[in-house]
Amino acid sequence: MPFTSTLLHISLRDIIFVLFRHKWKIFFVFVFLFSAVTAATYLMTKVYRSEAKLLIRLGRENLSVDPSISGPTVNLNQSRESEVNSEMAILTSRYLAEQLVNQMGDDTILGIDRENGVQQKQSPDTGPAAKIKGALKSFLTTAEIVPDLEPHERAIKEVLSNLSVEVEKYTNIINLTYDAPEPDTARAIMQNLMDLYLERHIEVYAAQASPDFFESQTQKVRKTLEEREEVLAEFRRQHGIVSMDRQQEILLQQISDLENQLEEAVSAIGGGTARVAALEKTLAGRDVIHELSRTTGRTNYAADDLKERLMTLRLQESDLAARYPDGYRPLLEVRDQIKQVETALAQEDPTLTEITTGLDTNYQQLALSLETERAQLEADRARYEKLQNALQTQQNALNQLAAREVELERLTRDMQLAEQEYSEYRNNLQRANISAALDVDQVSNVSIVQPATLPLEPVKPNKPLNLALGMFLGLFGGVTIAFLLQYLDDSLQTEEDVERRLGIPVLTVISDKEFKACI
Repeated sequence: MPFTSTLLHISLRDIIFVLFRHKWKIFFVFVFLFSAVTAATYLMTKVYRSEAKLLIRLGRENLSVDPSISGPTVNLNQSRESEVNSEMAILTSRYLAEQLVNQMGDDTILGIDRENGVQQKQSPDTGPAAKIKGALKSFLTTAEIVPDLEPHERAIKEVLSNLSVEVEKYTNIINLTYDAPEPDTARAIMQNLMDLYLERHIEVYAAQASPDFFESQTQKVRKTLEEREEVLAEFRRQHGIVSMDRQQEILLQQISDLENQLEEAVSAIGGGTARVAALEKTLAGRDVIHELSRTTGRTNYAADDLKERLMTLRLQESDLAARYPDGYRPLLEVRDQIKQVETALAQEDPTLTEITTGLDTNYQQLALSLETERAQLEADRARYEKLQNALQTQQNALNQLAAREVELERLTRDMQLAEQEYSEYRNNLQRANISAALDVDQVSNVSIVQPATLPLEPVKPNKPLNLALGMFLGLFGGVTIAFLLQYLDDSLQTEEDVERRLGIPVLTVISDKEFKACI
């Protein structure tokens, strides 16, 4: 019958029967296993554990980037968990373990003739358990199951296997423990490991570029900046530029004033031209001399004189004609004079009209106004031409200033870029100097909450726990052996076995003792 089927039909009575049937076997197995565990517990090498705690707080590693990286100081906002995990990776790195082994020596780590104070102390790893362990290791090494490592490699492996690093829950504190056969060794290894870790932490977060690099670059950029500043200053001096915006504003204001003055000049020329034309039209039909007064019916004394003279001449003619012939020259001359006087008398009016004339004052005033207007018109035209020339000059100056503005902006931009680059290098230089000073003083975001402790009691072996486990293992082994033997035994032991296996009822039971008594 299968064992599983047998277990399904087993009862408490069967269990008690099996335990009582194999009680001595259970006892001997219990004693053997308990004794073996007890012996192993007391023969095992004592292990002492040194503990330490590190706090990973916010520091310069979180607030700034490497000075060699271009750009402003930034906060990477990485999670605190990843930061703590990074520190744990450094603590458990092979590099740190190798540095520890190099510093303390292979023998100290492996416990071979370790030096403590001024006396030599032999490793406690010389008991029977150590010998058994050594023999087993030698066998495994000979069989090439376990590689045969050099002492240096074994020491590194020993450090990594005995070091435990974990994060305390809900905190940024890292708990470190190190197990060693001696308390002083455990504390010394833990202390040296923490010192090496702090140095390694500084090295990992140290700036990639040294302050000397930034110093040389700063000097080069400063020289470039000075050259560009000199070029810009020379350009300003050469073209008389003080303030481009202010000069453009002044030129625009001057141009606006000139345009306003030109408009006024054009208006003045137009007005002056109209006034001159009006005055010329007014003076066109007028004379400078005009009649001041007129008197008519006055005696014409000239006519009266001519009449008297004519009468006198006629008397002379009559006298001469009476005495001389007609061809007489004096008579002819008198007759010619008579004709002349008669002609002049015919031209004279019987009466005279006296007319008084003089200069026209209105004409003079209009003429004076005309000359004044003409002079003003010429002045306005001259002023207009002068304003036009001045406006053209200012516009040319504005165009030249606008053309120079492009070059000025380019030179200014080059200088600003050099100034910005110089400022960045100066800032990086300061940050590099600060970072180097902090590295020298080993300032970091790692704080030692608890230094390496000196263990007073061994953590291994845990005697109460091992003894309890030995008792449990002995009982469990004994019971297991009992049930295993019972399962392997095919004989019929109880009435239930007979009924279950043979399928026939049991009428009576005769013990072995009763059976032998009947024989």
